[in-house]
Amino acid sequence: MAGARIEPLRRTDVFDRVLAERGLFRDWFCAQQEAVPAYVRFKNVLAHAVPDVATYTDVKDPVVDLLIAIAASWAEESGWLPHAGAGSRV
Repeated sequence: MAGARIEPLRRTDVFDRVLAERGLFRDWFCAQQEAVPAYVRFKNVLAHAVPDVATYTDVKDPVVDLLIAIAASWAEESGWLPHAGAGSRV
């Protein structure tokens, strides 16, 4: 598409939510390090068990959703806030 103008990425509520969830996911794993080996094993076994990336994503997404829900409870209990770091209180 010659001459097509590419719009800059705009921040949206969805964009902010995704960034917050990524930080939450990361910080929860930092605080719950005993969960890391099991998650890594799950991803490795899954990668070898499915035929393609689409199937991998379809299977992994509900697991990530469950972990985000668990991490959200941890965030509430610990006072974690987006961009504040693991267990940080602001």
